[in-house]
Amino acid sequence: MTARGKKLCLAWLCINLAVIWGNSLLPGHISGQISNWVHAIFRGLILDGGIPGLSGRGLVRKTAHFLEFASLGLVLSLLWGSFSGRKWPALPCGAVVACLDEGIQRFVPGRWGCVSDVLIDCAGVAFGIALCYAGKKIHQQTKNKHFLEETK
Repeated sequence: MTARGKKLCLAWLCINLAVIWGNSLLPGHISGQISNWVHAIFRGLILDGGIPGLSGRGLVRKTAHFLEFASLGLVLSLLWGSFSGRKWPALPCGAVVACLDEGIQRFVPGRWGCVSDVLIDCAGVAFGIALCYAGKKIHQQTKNKHFLEETK
């Protein structure tokens, strides 16, 4: 990765952490209003399947957790690979961020930390890591295919 790419990834990481922890610092009533607003926008797209805790606003909140942490897993994979050549620390680092995130919420009025959210966050990190690996594999295969075609 180029120096510019590393700087962009570091900026992405900082923004990602600011979004994750910034949302956790919002009092419960404000966080609820945001969830209601997002749910209202996507009401026609989200199917409320009647899954306890995962319908309506709950589904919006859990999906937001997953997506925030998928982004984190992706950027951590890119950064660990570019700085150390290894990717395995991305998942434990993402898990630490998830635990800190839920820990922050324990001290915010109207919020509480949930073990289930940590698990959803870790699943998001793992998904982001998998996306990174898949993207690199596709890129390598495409690159090799073009190389083989050029050498014919």
